[in-house]
Amino acid sequence: MTKADSTISNNRLFSGRGDSQTNNYHELPVIDPGKLTSPQHYLASEGLAAAVETALTLGMPLLLTGEPGCGKSQLAYRIAWELGFPGHPSSENRGHIRNPIRFQVKSTTESRDLFYNFDTVGRFHAAQNTQFDPAAVSPERYITYQGLGLAILRAKGRKGLYEINTERPILSERQMSQLNDEPERAIVLLDEIDKAPRDVPNDILNEIESLEFMVPELELTDPIRIEEQENPYRPVVIITSNSERDLPEAFLRRCVYYHVEFPPFVSDSDDEISVESIVISRLGERYSGSDNLIREGLDLIAVLRDEVSDLNKAPGIAEILNWFDYLDKLRNRPPYLSETVDSLSRLQREDLVNSVKNTLLKTSEDQLRAEDLLKSIMDKK
Repeated sequence: MTKADSTISNNRLFSGRGDSQTNNYHELPVIDPGKLTSPQHYLASEGLAAAVETALTLGMPLLLTGEPGCGKSQLAYRIAWELGFPGHPSSENRGHIRNPIRFQVKSTTESRDLFYNFDTVGRFHAAQNTQFDPAAVSPERYITYQGLGLAILRAKGRKGLYEINTERPILSERQMSQLNDEPERAIVLLDEIDKAPRDVPNDILNEIESLEFMVPELELTDPIRIEEQENPYRPVVIITSNSERDLPEAFLRRCVYYHVEFPPFVSDSDDEISVESIVISRLGERYSGSDNLIREGLDLIAVLRDEVSDLNKAPGIAEILNWFDYLDKLRNRPPYLSETVDSLSRLQREDLVNSVKNTLLKTSEDQLRAEDLLKSIMDKK
């Protein structure tokens, strides 16, 4: 048997060898991206739930730290779903998700970007191409409100914006049509704030506390702010950090803080969140009757995360869920259909090794060590 024939007999979707197979793309698995991130299956520990309660009660931003992939960002979606925010992810409002408002912080982010973006280049080109049409270069046409800025506008609603005394519009007609007449409360997710330059958290100290911001391009005399009568619509603000850079103390003082620890793999208490309970919550339906396979998988990951393995990047919750997701698809694909795959030993070793390398390990050095690590693990069984 040639190597190409061997690959085909292993029933891989892609072999990288041999001839083209017409219309094989129809056999690709159907993927549901929201399956592993659905907010109703998110589990929060008692400590994390208490931190959310504190932030909601005090009306302060909640700052979350923890290793990448531990569920910091997904908490915002869980809050939106559990508290039934307008247009939350379970809504059937034509699939349009209004909450949370997510702003992904980058190394190039400026403090203004957390509120709005101004298309300077677009306006410049319009000025070059227009024939003395002031409306074509009107500044509100080139402003995109985002993050905290968009949440503040929603808290005002169209009625609140009409009450602002200004000589020029704050929003274009298109943007105004996207707001409700009445005020609306929003959840804002400022993701990975530690990626921003250090002056960004310092620059927004007052703005994030008073929920107001200036738009110099509109030549307003006062900031756009949430007025006292609009306080019931102040946004809920969730901020995440991977601790790549220390945040200023003045910024930390304005936040409720919680560090999301990696949970234990297994817990005897129903109240304690564990990796096992997270996997079962997300994938339990598909692994029904295969608890042993989940336990074996968790034992394997526990060894990989142990200090003895000395990995450069230990697998987090996101990688673990992806691995179990792939493992389920693998064990339900021929040639495994002829027997029940209820343990890791029933999987072909090559398939198991490749699945671990490609989902759990994220550096080339760790992948090179994977085969020896897995061999030592499996030989002990």
